[in-house]
Order: sequence, then C-alpha cells, then structure tokens
Amino acid sequence: MVATVDEWEKALEYCRRFGRNSVSYLTLEPDKNLYFSEKIEGVASYCISGRVMLLCGDPICEENNLRFFLQELIDYAKINRYKLMFLFTLAETVSTYRELGLSPFKIGEEAVIGNVQGWTIAGRKNAKVRSAWHSAENRGLTVKEYSPWICRDLEIERQFNEISEQWLAGKSTAKLQFEVGSLMLDRQCDKRYFYTVDSNGIIQGFNVINPYMSGKGWIIDVMRRRMGCPHGVMEQLFHDIMEIAKKEGIEQLSLGASPFYNTASGENPKFFENAGKFVFEHLNHIYGFKPLQEYKAKFNPEWQELYLVTNTRNVSFSMVNSACSIIDSEGLIDYLRAMFGIHKLKEMLTTGQDKIKSLYHKFMQLNSFLYMLSLDQKSCEEYCRRKRIDRFKENKGGVKRIWLHSLAHRILMPLLWLDQYFAGNRLSIIKNLRTKTKKPVIFCPTHIGGSDAEMSLLTIHDPCWMVVGDPRELYRNFDGALLQINGAIMFDTQYKEDRRAAKAKMIDLLKKGGNLIMYPEGAQDISPNGLLNHLYAGAVELAITCGADIVPIALHRDKNKYYANVGANISYEECDYSERYKLTNELRDRMATLKWEIIESLPSIKRQDVKDTAYDDFLQDIFAMDVSYTWTLDDVRASMFKPADFVDADEVYSFMDRIKPNNNNAFLFGNR
Repeated sequence: MVATVDEWEKALEYCRRFGRNSVSYLTLEPDKNLYFSEKIEGVASYCISGRVMLLCGDPICEENNLRFFLQELIDYAKINRYKLMFLFTLAETVSTYRELGLSPFKIGEEAVIGNVQGWTIAGRKNAKVRSAWHSAENRGLTVKEYSPWICRDLEIERQFNEISEQWLAGKSTAKLQFEVGSLMLDRQCDKRYFYTVDSNGIIQGFNVINPYMSGKGWIIDVMRRRMGCPHGVMEQLFHDIMEIAKKEGIEQLSLGASPFYNTASGENPKFFENAGKFVFEHLNHIYGFKPLQEYKAKFNPEWQELYLVTNTRNVSFSMVNSACSIIDSEGLIDYLRAMFGIHKLKEMLTTGQDKIKSLYHKFMQLNSFLYMLSLDQKSCEEYCRRKRIDRFKENKGGVKRIWLHSLAHRILMPLLWLDQYFAGNRLSIIKNLRTKTKKPVIFCPTHIGGSDAEMSLLTIHDPCWMVVGDPRELYRNFDGALLQINGAIMFDTQYKEDRRAAKAKMIDLLKKGGNLIMYPEGAQDISPNGLLNHLYAGAVELAITCGADIVPIALHRDKNKYYANVGANISYEECDYSERYKLTNELRDRMATLKWEIIESLPSIKRQDVKDTAYDDFLQDIFAMDVSYTWTLDDVRASMFKPADFVDADEVYSFMDRIKPNNNNAFLFGNR
C-alpha cells in the first residue's frame, strides 16, 4: 500500500528525530509499506512476500521505546501469522531483540568513519585513496553538489539516469532494492546529491547521501560511476564529501553494509552464518560481495556488526526465498540466472553469431528450467503446459531416466531433512504397516497443506515421483526445480489435454516400475470436523490398470509437529475397473481410520477449551504455513471432489441467506 502524503511526512519527521540506523532513511522509499505504532511515536518500514514480513533495519522510535515497539510488531505478526525478518539491525539493539525471544543472525558488517571531524586523507593507510584523488584532480575533474529542491536541472538528472543504466547493465543480477535507495527526485526530502564532472560538462560519477542520527550522520547510499570514467572519480567524491561533512559538523559517515562479511566470526556460528561465509568466499560471480567489502576497506573504516533478526529459531530456505523476492526486483531466480551465466548467454545470442545461437538454443532445450526463469508467470505457465502437451504428442507420455531421478532422490533426502529440521518442523511416524514389494506402489497421503509434500517424502523415503495439480507456485520456484529433479508429474487440472498427458505419463512410470505419490483428495482438508475430503478415483484407476499396490498414509499436524501413520499395502490384482468408485470409498475409509489412530494417540482436549474462533484460526494457520502459497480458500474449495449425491452444509442452509428475519422465523437464527 502506497503511503499517503500525510503518512510520508509523518515518517519523515520520525526519521529526522529518531533514526539511529544508517538505513532508517530508506523508510521513505516508495517500495516500502509503513507501520505506525499505536502506542508510541514510531514507524517501521516493511514489505510482505508470502508470509514473510521483511523490515528495514531497526524500528524508528525513541531508544527507550524500542522494546515496546518491538513487542507490538511481534503481536501484529502473530495475529497475521507472519514470519518477521529485521534486516540490518545494529549490534547495540541485539540484546533487546533477544530479551523478547527473537533470534539474531550475523548478516555482515558496516563500514563506518566513526570520527569524521578527526579524519584526514594524510598517512600511509590512506595512500591509495590519496593517489587516486590526486589523479582525478590532475585531470581537471571537479566535485559539485546538485540541489534539485532549489533549481531542477534536467540535463544533470538525465546523466544520473544514464550512468545508473550503464551501471545496472554491467551487473549479473537485476536492480537491488529495499536496502538500497533510489534517486527519489520526485519528492522533496533531505537527500544530498554530489557528482564529479569533467571540463566538458560530462558527469563521471555521483553519490547520493542519506542522513541519520538526527542529521549528525551521513551514509553514502548510492555510489555510481560512468563506464570508462577516469581513475580516481569515486575517491575524489569521497574526499570532497568528507571535507563538506567536516565543515557541517557531521560526526559519522557510513559507506554502507558489506553483506555476509565476517558472519562466522563469533563462537559457535549458526548454520545461516556459516552459509553466509560460504557465499562471501565462493559465490562472488553471482554478486561481488567480497570485492564490495575490499573496495570499502581501502577507505580505512571501522567495521560494525549488522544482524538479521527473526521470530523463528532458524532461517529456512523459504524465508530466504521470500526475502530475495523483495530485495531483488526479480527474486531468487535472478541469482540462479547469474550462477548459470544466463545473462552472458543472452548477450552472446544478441551478437547474431549462428554458432553461438545454435549452442544457446541447444542449451535451453537441455535446461528448460533455466529458460523458464526468463519468462513472466503467465508466459511460464503457458510454456510449461504447451511443452507437456507437445511431449505427449511426440512420445505418448513416456518417462525417461527413472534411474537418474532415483539417484537424485537419495541425494536430496538428507538435504530435505536438514531443511525441515532448521525450519523447526519435526516428524513422528506413529505406525508403519507397509511391506516391501517388487510391484509399483502408489502412495496416497492425506492432504493437510503446509509441508505435507516434504513430510510425505520423508515418511516414504523410497524414490517416488510426485503428482502435482495446478503447480503455479512451483514453476518459478527453487522448490519446484528440486521437485522436478526428484521426479514430478505436473499438470493444470483445468485443461483436459494436459490431464490426459499427465495420466499417460503416470501409467508409463508405473509400468516401468516407478512409484507415485498422489493426494487423492485433490485439495487440502479444510473441514472443521471431517477427517478427510472425498477422494477422486484416479489412484484406484491407476492401480487397477498398472497392477500397482496402494499404500494409504495419514498425515496430521500440530503446529510444527507432524505425525504420519502408514497403512498396509492394498492390492487390486483381482479387482475390476468397474468397481473403482466402490474401491475408492473403501480406500477413504482406510485413510480415515489411520487419521483417527493418530488423533487418538495425541493428548485429548476438552470441548470447553476450544475457542469460538478455533475454525477461523485453523484456516488462517493453514494459509500461513507456506510463504510461497498463493491459493485462496475459494481455490481450495473449487479443487475438492464432490460426489454427485453429496450435499454439503452450505447448500443445506443456503436458504437462510434469502430469509428476511422477523418474529415468526426468529427461531431459525437462534433468537426469539
């Protein structure tokens, strides 16, 4: 939601009065939502992705009120089932977060000139900066300040934008946002703009300054230079900005954060902090984290610790994925493109060299997932559907390299267990009556949403392909890529030809000895009291057609605790296809029994302890489990199987909506 003018002005006032963190001024950027405290004077800026609420730095308020504001945000997140992530919080505030039960993770360090008034370019430590500054001075470059609030100059702004476009074109990833500011020339504020210009009036580089510490601190938020600019442009800007800062009584100047720098420096670093160290040391071809830190280090700054703080014990992959979709304008997939060099391949393609073009298209044919990353969501869905149907027409739904997917499955299972462990999810298997067989097996778990796919795989453990209907979250998602590597059959349920292609692929897999995971309910169970939904007959039809066993599995969730109950194999060798609906009802009875056994094994609760809002809380909890889940309640209901002779409660009582209450029918509404 875009802030109103009054809200923006109010946030500006709070930034001027209370902004201690160098990223505080980013609160005013147009990509942020604003949360104003209801109890104190304070504001926090944030963005939402799925069920992750990513906040920019520390909340902005008086230092003594930070604890109260944080508690208000924690309560807000609890009501809305958000996972909180405070990005780039200061070391001095970490103890307050810990006292409230939040978890800090070191995310990097900030380069700070702590004593601006005592700074000098003299001395051995600043020799390289001094040499570069002299080089720029000798070339006749000069530093000027642009004051758009006094007089707008469209030529200066055009060159600023031109340099920014050049800078972005040279990156392997798309434009960063959220923790990086913009020029923001369309709204008067406290930003300062300094640029270096040559004797011909060509701007060679520019810096944008944001204030903090009630105007006693500056951060160089944006640093950009023209491609092929003379040596020393940025050093000259830094020198002159420091001299101006000294004259204006500025106490502290920040060069900004160095993400993932020195994250594992403490005792017993956490998994996320060790992962950050690995990214910093080994993944600089994706984004130059290490060169960025080395560049800032030459200005001889002090290094101050920065933290990521969450309301979860660990940082899960899904949280990282959501945060990346906010920080990077094209999300986590943008880093995957950079990892595999897609940007360079596209650049080579545009040269028109036939050989390169041929190699590029062959590469894309072999790596369709990478190609999908370059499409928008709608085009991606159409591309995947068309490709599935084309393959069906070519080979009638045949599956290939089953052995390779089985090998990938065995490699992925330990990684999946680790991901769920660090996400705080735990699995208990109540009972396992399944017997090993040489026949193909169709595993039929109950559909409870959240992490039920992951828990199904961990329960079964053996290689098996997953059937996924309407997989719109998975096309441009890293989880979807891993699922494809494991083995998956995806289709859009609304398209008959796509359903036919998927069924042919399932039959081919089973006849070749592969296993399937199918959720015969079609949609997750959102009933207030039913053990599971009615079942589609597809699983039984496949078992009869292919001579496969069905293994029913009941899944149940209590917060982050998952329970599985695995039933005995069901053989359909002596069954006739015409009996499929009766056999499907029998399968449903077995799955319901398994579900009931789980419920009976858990501690009982009294009816009087059940809140009036229990069902609403249950629904809200379901849709908050997965941050990438885009389905709505109506989507789930539309996907449920409904037998022709079944009438649900909503239909039975639908006449109530048409009745106008009066004294004669008041008893229908529980009143007299």
